[in-house]
Amino acid sequence: APFIMEMREATANMYRQGWDERNGGNISYLLDEAEVAEYLDLTKVIRTIPTGFDASALVGKIFVVTGTGKYFKNVDKDPETNLGIVRIAKDGTTAELLWGYKDGGKFTSEFPAHMMSHISRLSVDPAHRVVMHSHPTYTIAMNTVCSTDEKEFTHKLWQSNTECIIRLLQDKFRIAVLSRGYGRKSKGFVSYTPGTPATIIGDEPFQIANKFPDIRVAVDEKRAHGINALLNSERYDAILLDDAFQHRKVTPSLNILLVDYNRNIMDDYMLPAGRLREWAYNRKRADIIIVTKCPKEISQREREELSGRLCVSESQRIFFTTIKYGVPYSINNDKELINLEQLSVDSSILLLSGIASPQQMYSHIRQFTDNIEMLTFGDHHNYTLSDIYSLKLKLSKISATRKFILTTEKDAARLREMNLEEDLRKFIYVLPIEMSFINDGTIFDNCIIEHLNRYIYDQ
Repeated sequence: APFIMEMREATANMYRQGWDERNGGNISYLLDEAEVAEYLDLTKVIRTIPTGFDASALVGKIFVVTGTGKYFKNVDKDPETNLGIVRIAKDGTTAELLWGYKDGGKFTSEFPAHMMSHISRLSVDPAHRVVMHSHPTYTIAMNTVCSTDEKEFTHKLWQSNTECIIRLLQDKFRIAVLSRGYGRKSKGFVSYTPGTPATIIGDEPFQIANKFPDIRVAVDEKRAHGINALLNSERYDAILLDDAFQHRKVTPSLNILLVDYNRNIMDDYMLPAGRLREWAYNRKRADIIIVTKCPKEISQREREELSGRLCVSESQRIFFTTIKYGVPYSINNDKELINLEQLSVDSSILLLSGIASPQQMYSHIRQFTDNIEMLTFGDHHNYTLSDIYSLKLKLSKISATRKFILTTEKDAARLREMNLEEDLRKFIYVLPIEMSFINDGTIFDNCIIEHLNRYIYDQ
C-alpha cells in the first residue's frame, strides 16, 4: 500500500538523519478511509487497544502509527511488526487494530499526545495528516580513560558541563539525563526517585538529581537500553548522556567532546601505550569541542594554536573553559557560607577527598591559607565507620581556634548517607565547582538552543 511505503521511507530517512535514535521518536499518519479500504477489510478488527485518552473528536478516523518500543531502522524491513493501522472506536477511548503489531504490541505511548495534536491541527487545517515527533540525543564525551583523574574530571563533566546544559534547557524543554553510574553497587537501568542512595545510582547522578529535582535522572551501563527505558515511560524533547562518545549503538543528534587542556588528545596514545579509549581522529565526529581546565589568562593566540592542533573543521565549533570554584557552604545548610578570603590566621582547613587527584582543590585553598591538613582516599571511595573515626581523630589534633572540614560535592553526597553526628557535621563544608566559558559562553548557549529548536519545533 502506498501509505505503508511512505511510512517506511519516512522512518528510514529520519533514522539515517539521526533525528530518531532507536525507538526515540514516533509518527502518526491520518489515512483516507477509501484508500485503506482498497487494501484491508475494514469490518475485520483484530483486537482493540485502550487509547488512554478521550478521542471522541476522531471517532472513525484511521491512522497508521509507529509501535511502542519499536526501532525506526527496522520499520522498512518489517513494517507489519513495527507499524499498526488503527481506527478510533465509537466510544472514543479505544482503538480498533486493523493491521500490524503482529507481535502483540501496540501504538506508541505518546499516541494520546498525537491525537490531541491531530484534533488541534484539523480544526484549522482539514488537509492536515501527519504528526512527527523527534528525540535528539546529546552526548558529552570524556575522551581519556577514567583513571586519568577520572573522579575530578567526571565531577567537572557532570557539574560543569551537564549541569550547565541542564540549567540552560530545563525551563524551555522536557529533558532527561542518563549516565552509566560509575561506582554504584547496582546494575542495569535505575531511575532516581526520592530516597534512592548514591550507592545505587552513583555519585554524580545522585548529585544531579538532588540539585535538579524536576529533571528525570537515570543510569544504565547500556546506553541504548537506558534510552529505551526512559522513552517507554515518558516523553522527552532531549536526553543528555555523559561519557557516551564511544557508544556507537547510540547515534546522537549532537556530540560534545571534552578535551583536557593539560592532556591534549593529540599528544596521547591508545591503551595500553596511552590513556585514550579510541583514536584521536574520532574527534571528527564531534559537533562541538570544549577544551577544559584552561588557565584563565589563556591568550587568543594560544586558543588559535589549540584549534589548529585539533584540526577543528568548518562544521565544528570549539570553546574554551576554565574551572571556577564557588563559595563553600555547610553540609547542613547551603545558606551558611565560608568566605575564604576572610579566613583569619588562626583558622585551619582539613581537606577531605575521595577523588583521584585533589591537588587542584588543594592549590585553590592554598591561595587563602597555609594551614591545611589533608585526609585523602582512593577514587570512588565509599566511606566507612573506620574512615569517620580517622576523620574525627585528625580533626581533634588541629589546635586552631576556627577549623573546618572542606570536601567535594560528591564526597558530601556519600557523607550525608552516613547519618553523621551533629558534633562532626557542623565542621563540614562543601566546595562547589563549576565551568566558566572564556569569552563566548553566550555563543555556546545559542548553539544548543538553536540545535534543539531545529530538531523539535521545525519538524
